[in-house]
Amino acid sequence: MALISRQEIIMIAIKRNFDYHLINFQDINAAEFNYIKEILTEDLYNNVIDNPDDYLIDSVDTSGIVKSYISGDLSVNGTAITSITIADPAVFTLNSHGFENEQEVRIEKKDGKNDSAWSDLLADQVFVISDKAANTFQLKTSLQTKYIKPCLAYFVVYDIFNQLFVELSERGVYNLTANNAQVVSNQTRTEARNDYYRQAQSLARILKKYVEDQVEDEVAVYQDYYDSTKLSVVSSHLVDYAGESKRSNHI
Repeated sequence: MALISRQEIIMIAIKRNFDYHLINFQDINAAEFNYIKEILTEDLYNNVIDNPDDYLIDSVDTSGIVKSYISGDLSVNGTAITSITIADPAVFTLNSHGFENEQEVRIEKKDGKNDSAWSDLLADQVFVISDKAANTFQLKTSLQTKYIKPCLAYFVVYDIFNQLFVELSERGVYNLTANNAQVVSNQTRTEARNDYYRQAQSLARILKKYVEDQVEDEVAVYQDYYDSTKLSVVSSHLVDYAGESKRSNHI
């Protein structure tokens, strides 16, 4: 099972209307293998897939917010959240929500609503349900939702970027265009793809540092599986900023 869905890739890295069918499952699996597995090392990567509940991180803390939450300003999986307490951990109310503990959900802000402390903290992110009751629940982040998915999303888009502009048929290779759209130059397209690579690489460095910090703090589920001696030349290069431009320009 992939660590991220096609819809999540669009929400995280593309952030606009996009046909998710243009992202193949093979593209996601290849990016996982080429980037995420290399960064985590094989044993940790496999354990994250087999035991994701072992990698929950923090409960959502809203104690630093001053202004009370306004009912309906945020939604979870498309349904408006009734209330959120200002507390650590925060308690969310949504009557008869039907969620299960360890279920991943996405928080979004109401259409047309201006950013607020609540949306800055919670909107456009994936969380994990915890401590659920009939009408309430808490939210936690996890290694997967906070660190792996953002990194993986940008690497997938980087990998498929050129495929989105061309079509291969029995008559040859053609540039794809859209109605009311201006075709960009090759240089602009290259710069846009490089931007995805730079963002992916920055997120890869953040992921790697978080894992190494957990190992240093002797957190068992990281210490027992992560093996820095098995980092390959590829994984070292992924988080080597000095080597970025050389790789990203070869497209």
